[in-house]
Amino acid sequence: MAARNVVRTFKTFPRKFLPAKFDSTKTFIVTRAQRIGNYFYNIYNDYKVVAMETWQEMKVKPIKASAYITAIGTVGVLIKTNPSERDFKVNLMENANDLSLVGQPVRSPKSEKYIKFLLDNFKDRKLIYVNLGVCSLIYEDNYTQDVDLYFARCSKLKVRWLDFYKSIVDVGVIGYWLNMSKLMVDYDVNEDEWDENGLSKIK
Repeated sequence: MAARNVVRTFKTFPRKFLPAKFDSTKTFIVTRAQRIGNYFYNIYNDYKVVAMETWQEMKVKPIKASAYITAIGTVGVLIKTNPSERDFKVNLMENANDLSLVGQPVRSPKSEKYIKFLLDNFKDRKLIYVNLGVCSLIYEDNYTQDVDLYFARCSKLKVRWLDFYKSIVDVGVIGYWLNMSKLMVDYDVNEDEWDENGLSKIK
């Protein structure tokens, strides 16, 4: 009789404890889902509160709000239109091609000199592109990027920060390269073609 009770107890043991185990797992899954939901709800609620407070602040101080919005919008436009290194290369090739289509007598010496300077340094891999987020810089390094000698790689022999501005050859902003655009405005006008009497020096 006792043996039968023991067997009956072992048979019913899983039935007694399995539902509790499943219920515990189910409760854990629901709790985890609730935690995830609460996490995203708290994030949403935080942003909602910030948005409402910002809106109230904008109504109280409209001038200050306008200044902030203008500043944020300006920075966004500068970042969006910041020219890349590829843009510089394409612009340089296009300007060099435009110059080549103009005859030497009427070609601007300033434009020709600047474009030739950029092409020579570009060929020697001495032009370095720096992305500053809102604008970009192109500066001339002392040595080509393929040189691995000590004096070319030693940080102590690099251009000092106080003299760095002297190495900058162009600044890119709002989709334009300022120096290149400025010097290519009258690339087909030779400033030295005419003398003080209005006579052409070209014979």
